[in-house]
Amino acid sequence: MTKTRPWRGQRQHPVNLVAAVCLLVVGIAVPLGIAGPHAGVLVPSLVVGFVAGLVWAAGAFALFRPGTASLLLVVGIFGAMFLFTRVLDGWDAALLPWIMCSFAGSVFGAHLRWLVAGRAPM
Repeated sequence: MTKTRPWRGQRQHPVNLVAAVCLLVVGIAVPLGIAGPHAGVLVPSLVVGFVAGLVWAAGAFALFRPGTASLLLVVGIFGAMFLFTRVLDGWDAALLPWIMCSFAGSVFGAHLRWLVAGRAPM
């Protein structure tokens, strides 16, 4: 039986980190730009989508192996689609920030796990 090594995260290239930050900006800026003068109405749903997507994916990639975390990422996106379009009426605007921030969170979560594992005693 083969023994798998413990996953210690993955060091992210600085370009990946910059791209993840750009995803965060796009996840908020695009819905605000589309809403125009009525953007103030969307702020609560945008903030919920932004924070929840970021925390969901970063937590998944910081705590679980890549295969499990990727599955949780996809399940979270489909769950958010169902939640924001079918259950919570009027929260459709939270979907784009959720998706963009969850992709960015996956980069940050894997990098965070790598940082923590690199400082932990062996």
